[in-house]
Amino acid sequence: MHIEESILIDRPIEAVWEYTTDIHNFPQWQTDVKEIRKLTEGPVGAGTRAVDVREMFGRKMEQTMEITTFDPPHRFEARSVEGPMEVEVAYLFEPAGDSTRVKTVVDGEPGGLFKLAGPVLKMMASRQTRGELGKLKEILEGQKGGGYG
Repeated sequence: MHIEESILIDRPIEAVWEYTTDIHNFPQWQTDVKEIRKLTEGPVGAGTRAVDVREMFGRKMEQTMEITTFDPPHRFEARSVEGPMEVEVAYLFEPAGDSTRVKTVVDGEPGGLFKLAGPVLKMMASRQTRGELGKLKEILEGQKGGGYG
């Protein structure tokens, strides 16, 4: 399953990067993330591991993710190391004047029963990714003049 979605956010790249890559903000803009538990010590960066608790199809699921690329303010990538789905996700940030284009790229293989629902799951995940980027835009553009940049 491969998904690519992008959005233009009317905020400077540093502000968008800071908010988006703060893993504790994930539940605020990622639809199915209910909780994040950081497993590693120190600041967030390549090698950081965290468990995200998600609610999907009415069930809570835990997935351990590891940040594989942390290149401020341009690239943030993570992959699953344990959980119900093999997934890699990348967030790419590029300046567009005073705004920022955020692109999300998701590559994954559903496991177990999710494998049977592949095409439907891809359609739902694509729609969810668009919605999450929209929520990110709404939050960040609502913070103009205060917070994150």
